[in-house]
Amino acid sequence: MDPKTGETRKIYTGPSDKIWKGWAIADLNNDGKNEIISANHDGVLRILDYKLDLIKSRKIACSVQAVADLVGDQRKEIVVLTDDGKVQILDADLNTLFEYSVSKPIMAIVSDLIPGGSNEIIISGAKTFVLTGGN
Repeated sequence: MDPKTGETRKIYTGPSDKIWKGWAIADLNNDGKNEIISANHDGVLRILDYKLDLIKSRKIACSVQAVADLVGDQRKEIVVLTDDGKVQILDADLNTLFEYSVSKPIMAIVSDLIPGGSNEIIISGAKTFVLTGGN
């Protein structure tokens, strides 16, 4: 929406009218422009550019939880919770870098919880888990 006129600039309708399952906004390719990362109940994870054009997609039933540099390489990774109970870390090309099975995951957040400069993933579910990694 144009903040000056109130007019809609562009709408992404996508291939599905189903509800979106989590999303995040981040500059995945370090070009200075944010991308939108979102999953849908149709089982597809999508990356849209700032103009709402589809850049990449992958068939994966999940919800987007966070985007952050998790391995200390100055690139952002995508944290998703899959519908079959896994935490997956994806790169900007939607390749799986790491996965961890968790009993009934509810949500995940990313924070530098343990002092040291590396981000950790905190997962809430039947139990609370802290996944560490990075430099």
